[in-house]
Amino acid sequence: EQQMSYDLWPAETKGYYWSLSAERQMLFWRMSDEDRVLLTSMTGPDREATWEVIEARAADGGSAPPPPE
Repeated sequence: EQQMSYDLWPAETKGYYWSLSAERQMLFWRMSDEDRVLLTSMTGPDREATWEVIEARAADGGSAPPPPE
């Protein structure tokens, strides 16, 4: 199932995925494909701020939220 989803991602999203730590890769899989592409398109500061929110929610036992629009 993950391989089928991965195969549909744009090349930029695939490359970004492989740049992530193992923990962030796990959280990345909890997002929708649309949210993955959105996160990939963010700039460095916005992307890092979004990851801080995602990781904080995951640490509190919540699921990974979608990136802000």
